[in-house]
Amino acid sequence: MSFYDRQYQLHVILGSPEAPVLWKPNRWRNVERELQRVTKVAGVPALLNVLQFGVDGQDLKFGRLGLSTKSTARWLHDYAAAPGRKNWQFHSMDLWAPGRTICSKQKMPPDIYLGIINKAYYHSPATLTFNPYIVVAGALDKGTEFDLAINQLVAVITQQTHAVFTHEKLLPWGIASDVRANA
Repeated sequence: MSFYDRQYQLHVILGSPEAPVLWKPNRWRNVERELQRVTKVAGVPALLNVLQFGVDGQDLKFGRLGLSTKSTARWLHDYAAAPGRKNWQFHSMDLWAPGRTICSKQKMPPDIYLGIINKAYYHSPATLTFNPYIVVAGALDKGTEFDLAINQLVAVITQQTHAVFTHEKLLPWGIASDVRANA
């Protein structure tokens, strides 16, 4: 199978701008629990890339991040544990399982991809019709238990973000979809 032959169920989720953000502990924990379930069923570790900026506008460095309590504590906006994080600006995060470098070496796309973009980073919250913009892609060749875990993950994200729009579509990895959201 070539890199672009692997088929995926793509889920696009547009959250409500009024919903509490996912990058706070009480919201992320539910999503993380489902992500851990998905990666356990898939039998592969996940790696996260988180892009955030500090008060001075500099890119915050988190090092290698996975789905663990220790990794999560480094990037979440946990104001009770770290009041200085109130000045952090969340831009985006993506998760690959297996990680992006492993996928590259194996010349295979991930079993699961999750991408989250904070539209409020670019626009005034008062003008947003949705936030965040989320993409979940689960490979269709992993079996029924994996498919059910992906669907449960999507349901939790949809609930946590009070989604104003959801869409799903079958397509191969790396092929553009006609699903578009207003930037």
